Amino acid sequence: MRKQTIVKWVVLLGIFRTVGPVPVLLHLPVFALGLVQVLRGRISIYLYPALLLGITAILSCVANSTGFSNYIKALMLVGAVGVAGIVAGLDRDELAKTIAGPLLYLVLGALALETVMASAGLGGRERSLNAIFGLLGDINLPRYIGFRGGSAFSALALGVLGLICFAHGYRWRALLYLALIGMMMSRGPLVGVIVIIVYALLYFPILRLAFGTAVVVGVVATPLIIHISQQALPYYLQVMLIDISTMRYYSFTSFLQFGLDNPIFGVGYDNYKAYFVDYSRSYEGMVFGFFPEHRLHEAHNLMLDVWGELGITGYTFLAIHILLMWRMVATSVYAPAFVFMCVCLFFVSGASDWTLWLLSGLAIATRRSRARKPITSLPGKALV
Repeated sequence: MRKQTIVKWVVLLGIFRTVGPVPVLLHLPVFALGLVQVLRGRISIYLYPALLLGITAILSCVANSTGFSNYIKALMLVGAVGVAGIVAGLDRDELAKTIAGPLLYLVLGALALETVMASAGLGGRERSLNAIFGLLGDINLPRYIGFRGGSAFSALALGVLGLICFAHGYRWRALLYLALIGMMMSRGPLVGVIVIIVYALLYFPILRLAFGTAVVVGVVATPLIIHISQQALPYYLQVMLIDISTMRYYSFTSFLQFGLDNPIFGVGYDNYKAYFVDYSRSYEGMVFGFFPEHRLHEAHNLMLDVWGELGITGYTFLAIHILLMWRMVATSVYAPAFVFMCVCLFFVSGASDWTLWLLSGLAIATRRSRARKPITSLPGKALV
C-alpha cells in the first residue's frame, strides 16, 4: 500500500513543470518511471498502439537524422505510455481523493505564488481578447501562466482534474478546479468548458454518447478536415481564418503539408522548424502573404502535429489509441474529462502530454473494473 501511495504521488506531481520562473522538473521522473514500466513489459495490451507510436517517434528521428535532444523527447513519449500503464494499476478512488484534497491545495499554492509574481509585474502576465478570439481589439486582461509552464496546458490539467473530481462525487472541488481555468485565458480550455456544458445539458445517455463521439472523432480527423477546407474554401476565407485564429490555421496547413510531403515518418519528432521556414518561403506559403519566421511554433493541434512530424504511420497509431480509449470510457463517468481533453488537444500540441496518458490509464482501469463486475448504474450521469 505504501508503495502504491508513493507511485500515485510521483504520477500526480508530474503535472508540475514550472512554478513561477523556477523549473522544478517534476514531470521528468514520471516519464522515467514510465519508461522503466515499458522496458519491464508491464503495460496493458491496449497500450500497444501507443507504444508503436513511441517507437515510430524514435524511427522518425533516425530516418530524418535529427539531433540528440529529439531522441530524448521520443523516449519521453515512450515513457508517457508507461505512465498510462502505471495509472491503470492505481486505485481510482484513492487517486480521486488525492486530487480533490492535497493536490488541489498544491495547485492553489502554486497559483497563489503566481499571484504574488503578477502583482510584482513579473513575466508579462496579460493577454488581449484579440489574441484569444481574433478581431476583438487590443483589450488586455490578466493571464496566469500556471504550474505547467504554459497557460493552455495548465488549464487543460485543471479541467481534467476537475472532471475527475466530478466523476467521483467531489463536486465543489470540481467546480473550484473548473473556475480556475478562467485565470489562464486560453481559448482551447474555454471552448472545452462550453462543450462540457452542452454535454451536461444532454439528458439522455444516447445523446451524450453521440455528441461525445462526434467531438472525439472530429478532433482525430483534423488533418482530413483541414485538407477539405483548403480545397473548398476560397482564398479570402482562408486568410480570414488565419487572422481569426491568430495564425493557427496557417500552422495547421503547414503541418498538413509536412505530412503530405513526408508521408511515412514525417519530418521527424520535434524537428519542424527548418521545414516551417521552407514552407513559408514556398508558393503555398507565400500565397497567403505570411512569413512567420519569428513564430516557428508547433502545430497547435495534436493530430496535425503528429501527422506532420511522424507521418501517416504515427498518426494512425495515435488515432487508434485515442479511439480505443474513447470506446472504453464513452459510457463511463470519465467521458466528460476525455471529451474536454480532446477539445483542448485541438488547440495544443504535445503527444507526451501528461493528461492524455493519465486519462488513458483511467480508461484501461475502467475496462478492467467492468470485466470484474456488472454495471449497476446508468452511464453518463456524472454531470446531470
